[in-house]
Amino acid sequence: MDDTGIANCTIERNFSEDTARIIDAEARVLVEEGQWRAREILSACRAALDALAAALEEREVMDREQVESLLRAQADKSSAAPAAARLSPAPSLTAK
Repeated sequence: MDDTGIANCTIERNFSEDTARIIDAEARVLVEEGQWRAREILSACRAALDALAAALEEREVMDREQVESLLRAQADKSSAAPAAARLSPAPSLTAK
């Protein structure tokens, strides 16, 4: 910490600017793929999430058994494949 009480967050770098750019690009790809995957999962589970939101608006508090029961009932309504099977593969994101 410095004299202001703020932690010093600098990291000594032992690699070149080119290597830093490669690391940044790869990290960006990982983050974008994770973001894409999260959106796919949320989209695939939208009906269950909407049902849960509506139930919470009505009751405000739900215990574990109530949530599980609601989600089971929602899953029973869905005749489609399981959520994991409905997800399409991540698009090929390449670092530039």
